[in-house]
Amino acid sequence: MLHFTPKIIRFIMGFMLAVGFCLSGCSAASSIVRATANPPPKVTSPTLQTSPTGCNPASVNPSARAYSHFQATAVSSEITSLAFQSIDQGAPLGDTPEQSTYPVVTQADEWNALTSSLPAAAITTGKKAGPDQDTIILAVFAGLRPSSGYTIEVEGIYPIGNLWVVCVTETPPQADQVTEPATTLPYHLVSLSRQEFAVASTATFVFLDNENNMLAKLTINPNAPNSVP
Repeated sequence: MLHFTPKIIRFIMGFMLAVGFCLSGCSAASSIVRATANPPPKVTSPTLQTSPTGCNPASVNPSARAYSHFQATAVSSEITSLAFQSIDQGAPLGDTPEQSTYPVVTQADEWNALTSSLPAAAITTGKKAGPDQDTIILAVFAGLRPSSGYTIEVEGIYPIGNLWVVCVTETPPQADQVTEPATTLPYHLVSLSRQEFAVASTATFVFLDNENNMLAKLTINPNAPNSVP
């Protein structure tokens, strides 16, 4: 039978402890190597395309990175305007209504509530255009202007977070442009696919001019009648 002196026993115990620490450290190091070799997928932060006139949709919501389409998969690195169709644009002569307005029309009978807020020409065209089961209509009206030569136009519609940012540009007459000294009522009507809101119970539209001033903000139910402004 083997007999060990106290000194040998202390040596053996120390050796076993050292081996145990080494094994534990090597296992941790191995885990670190594996984690480093298989890093989590990177999510590309979206950049925001500004409209041609300088309207910056990101100015409305600085946390645009929370936009759901980019949270997990980062399908694209750029947010561009939704597709929309111009229905009618004009600046008829007239002196009422005077105030600008930016309604979103989701049901055809909502035009009746806008007869005192939009030019008659815009109402007539809007009623013919819909909206129907596939589209909603956005109207931008500049209000009363002192002469001919003024135009207003929807430049882009950008989904930012839970907002739809509408970039609007109003253009005054050029310095050398011949104008009529009669008041006019510039407006623009565009239609947008209802499919953009297929799963949304509410939609908030923010209208910006080309200096990023907020012209209007309204929240609607895109799939039900609304109280238009």
